[in-house]
Amino acid sequence: MKPFASVLFLEISLLSGLWINVCAQEHPRETVRDRIISVQDSVCWEIPDVAPWCEQLGMDGKMVNIGDCRLYVEERGRGVPLVLLHGGPGGNHHSFHPAFEEASRFCRVIYYDQRGCGKSDYSPGAGYSVDQAVSDLEALRESLHIERWVVLGHSYGGFLAQYYTMNYPHRVLGLVLCCSSTGLHNVDLIGTRQYDFLSDTERAAMKRARDRIRARAQTDNWPLPERIRLEIFNNFANGDWKRQYFYRLTLEECARIAHAYGNDSKHRFIQVMSGSEIGKDLTGAFTHCPIPTIIFESFWDLTWKANKAWGLAANHPRARVEMFSESGHNPFTDQPDKFFASLSMFLVNLEPASNAAVAAWKADLNTRTGCGNDPLLSALPSEEEKSAIMDFTRRLSAIREGSDYFSLDSPLDCLLSYYTAATRGDSLTALKARGVFPVNSGYLRGIIRLVEKNEVWRAPQPPERPYPAQVWPVYVRDRESGDWSDTILFQYWKGHWYHWGNNGGPFWDWRYGAEKKERDFLITRTERSEI
Repeated sequence: MKPFASVLFLEISLLSGLWINVCAQEHPRETVRDRIISVQDSVCWEIPDVAPWCEQLGMDGKMVNIGDCRLYVEERGRGVPLVLLHGGPGGNHHSFHPAFEEASRFCRVIYYDQRGCGKSDYSPGAGYSVDQAVSDLEALRESLHIERWVVLGHSYGGFLAQYYTMNYPHRVLGLVLCCSSTGLHNVDLIGTRQYDFLSDTERAAMKRARDRIRARAQTDNWPLPERIRLEIFNNFANGDWKRQYFYRLTLEECARIAHAYGNDSKHRFIQVMSGSEIGKDLTGAFTHCPIPTIIFESFWDLTWKANKAWGLAANHPRARVEMFSESGHNPFTDQPDKFFASLSMFLVNLEPASNAAVAAWKADLNTRTGCGNDPLLSALPSEEEKSAIMDFTRRLSAIREGSDYFSLDSPLDCLLSYYTAATRGDSLTALKARGVFPVNSGYLRGIIRLVEKNEVWRAPQPPERPYPAQVWPVYVRDRESGDWSDTILFQYWKGHWYHWGNNGGPFWDWRYGAEKKERDFLITRTERSEI
């Protein structure tokens, strides 16, 4: 087509408000870098009825029982098993359709919805967490009678793929990370470019549409998923596709995405899983990883900062990296020829790591989980620390026999005081008199569970003169297994230590976010004129 005709066709399409899906060979598709502003004058109240790709492709799904939950699974093709971990948290397997039909030509593709997502059960079991998610994946492998498989993770699914590989390396033939979450707590990598290409006009249009949808949803008492789907569809109509997609989405594509995404309002799945992901730091974990790994990254993946790809690659020094110059968050859709050619070659040339190499890496990970990257654990406990732990154990026994203990002079004293109040309802008053916050029975019941299930493992001594709002950790381990299981945080304020919360086990660096907690706390107290 002549340039003049191509431009004229595009102008007519934009003026009429039509969403066009044109062949790239005949008409260049609009991309995020074009920065074209196109918004809708009104709200679309009906999403086109578009059948999901599963139906159009004739996919036969099944529910696989993994013990305390059933996972929705689809399979296609033969050969090396390749399991796909979708993004989110809260996404589903639909994001891989229909692109991975190409992969089914050279391998056995396994699609599934993670627990709490898509068509899988909303069954918490022991509790939604990334640990549960990787345990589910291992249970799925066993249920499908697969000895070892290649694990491909996209976006948040890439974090799960890494974490699964760390926990079950002897079951992983190869690791594929596609525009993956890093699992790193490097502040230089934290950030996004998602809003860099959205104009104020588009943001305003999206807000107007959302406000109208929410007002009508409240008046007509709509189910939450219905409202969410309409918001997604209208957001895309007003430019929201630019946050993660390279090419402008067609009307059909927008409808499919909107239909595929529900909302787990009952279990607050997304919030819970996001918090659990943040609790794991994978820094340094793959330095000696022998498992073949390939990393797919896109130049136009605006989900992250521009340096994210190299930060992830640096944490996988043995991995091969493939960059895509004309792709957004989904290179398997934007540049499928290159993506699946590379994936095919990766699988064809796959040389599984030896059992000895995997065992050595696992041993290295176990050493890492013993002390992580925490400088407080890099040295042996001091005599003062040993004495403090002994005093804690002795006083805890006395409390269990009926004695009271109230002191906020140290983190361990604080924990004993909270435990005293937790086991004696009338002791809440004693804590409140000392200005302790927050104090309520529900909060304290968690203290009982924490102390009964765990024992203090390490209690590094805090500075003699802590600064206001300083956060400090105490490490505990499971009484039965002896493994490091949690990090309890305390905060210093007005001459006393207070229990602040819990920050998870060995893969969590308690320092991550501590500075923000201190700053936010000071800001809050300043607003209340308490400094």
